[in-house]
Amino acid sequence: MYSQEESSFSNSVYFETMQNKLNLKFELDNDLETFEIDVNNSKYSVKPNTGLRMSIAVNHKFLNLSLGFSPKFLKGDSDLKGNTTVFKINLDFFFSKKWAQTFEVSNIAGYYIEDVSDFNNFNLLSNTEYIILPHAKTRVYRGITSYNFNKNYSLKAVLNQNEIQRKSAGSFIPSYTYEYFKMTNNSLFQKVQSVNFILNTAYYYTFVINKKWYSNLSLSPGLGYGFNKVSTEGVDKDDINWSGKFIYNINSLIGLGYNSNSFFGGITFSAVATSYDNIAIVKLKNVRSFIKISVGYRFKPPKFINKSFDWIEDTNPLK
Repeated sequence: MYSQEESSFSNSVYFETMQNKLNLKFELDNDLETFEIDVNNSKYSVKPNTGLRMSIAVNHKFLNLSLGFSPKFLKGDSDLKGNTTVFKINLDFFFSKKWAQTFEVSNIAGYYIEDVSDFNNFNLLSNTEYIILPHAKTRVYRGITSYNFNKNYSLKAVLNQNEIQRKSAGSFIPSYTYEYFKMTNNSLFQKVQSVNFILNTAYYYTFVINKKWYSNLSLSPGLGYGFNKVSTEGVDKDDINWSGKFIYNINSLIGLGYNSNSFFGGITFSAVATSYDNIAIVKLKNVRSFIKISVGYRFKPPKFINKSFDWIEDTNPLK
């Protein structure tokens, strides 16, 4: 009975699908964006007072849901840098074997400032090292649409381990990213908004070391354009500054992982290098690197979950 069930998952020489299993995954990463503000001849770095984020992810068939947060024991010195709360929700949809869609909403409340070139514009200096911004909040809405050109390459295996790559393969996977960023700070009566559009041309390759070990590699150059708006409340009227910017970036990824029909896990290192026009008001850190550690377990879900997902898949016109 077991062998018959497992054989039903296999639909390709190159990868094995876990469609009838429910994945539960725990992740730890440091993918928390810091950024630089350059406005009115003042430059400063804005950072959250935490370096790590935990995530819990559940995926089944075509859908992946991930919730991220930062518990208290992962935070830094609150007396020096203030308190920070982190929340992120991520949804991955696989409408067909080739198309993938990601939606993200990220919210961070509580920041501090360091590397300030002009302290005269700030009256919130709370210690000799940092300026605490307890009322500063950022929110990011992001969508990513991806297309996989190689039917023998599993993008699901890379993104959420809902499939297992069984034979080494690679694929050209271009993607289009569209995002809206907003930062509000009631203490400084200032609001920063940014809208970005980026086209990336990625190539992914998975080396299958043996039946259970693998390594993922990818390189993704990108080009885009963004719009920034900075609004500062005044006594008589608001001061509004607009800017547009070209965005050039290159993303890279290398990962090592383990897969079995029940347990899986791995470690991934990512790096992002970004270049902006000098007139840009909001700049993410030009060179960033992230490490993600994950561990997960696959198990058979209740029948009503399978039936519900099967009905959605059967009615999907894009499959």
